[in-house]
Amino acid sequence: RGAGGARNVGAMAANGPLIAFQDSDDIWEPHKLEIQWNYLKDHPECIGVHAGAKSRYRDGSEAVWDHKPEHVTLRDALPTNCITPQTLLIRKDAFLELGGFDESLPPCEDHEFSIRVTKAGLKVGYVREVVVTVRREGQQRIDADWRKYLASQTRILKIHEALYREVLGPESLRQCRAMYIRRSGVKRGRILGRLMRVWGIILGGFHRPDYIVD
Repeated sequence: RGAGGARNVGAMAANGPLIAFQDSDDIWEPHKLEIQWNYLKDHPECIGVHAGAKSRYRDGSEAVWDHKPEHVTLRDALPTNCITPQTLLIRKDAFLELGGFDESLPPCEDHEFSIRVTKAGLKVGYVREVVVTVRREGQQRIDADWRKYLASQTRILKIHEALYREVLGPESLRQCRAMYIRRSGVKRGRILGRLMRVWGIILGGFHRPDYIVD
């Protein structure tokens, strides 16, 4: 059932009105929940709130991810995941009503979930402060598997095909597929990875819409 299944089981077993997700390779800042709880008290229109995060790599370097939209729109959510589950604090009732994570999509179940949240017209707030460190220091991470990543992203395109066409235009399916192939090539690396990146560039063409971010 993957990470999505584990999170769904935990959400159903939770006793409180709010749920948060912590993977084994996450480090929460001590004030994470306090910041997000205060945000939700000040923004009752939101069903949840996510926040900034940083990745820590084997060589000691870090990358900070703190420039996401304050309120995610479908134009934001369709091309790439905008809601990081490791930073998410969400109402349990809303999460369960949405059906939780799609357990057939490890990885990228968080991307598909953010599309459903936005499609339903629900609001998830955002605070830029970094509240979670995701350790990428050599652990076996499912999102590093380029085959599973590409298969899941291709399936998301199929599930929400009509929505992609309506919101981003008919060319969005080709453009997003090309972006996912390029990203898979980066994950794969070596000669095959380079060939995949070239194929993704050819498929996407030289003109890239503003919603494409490699």
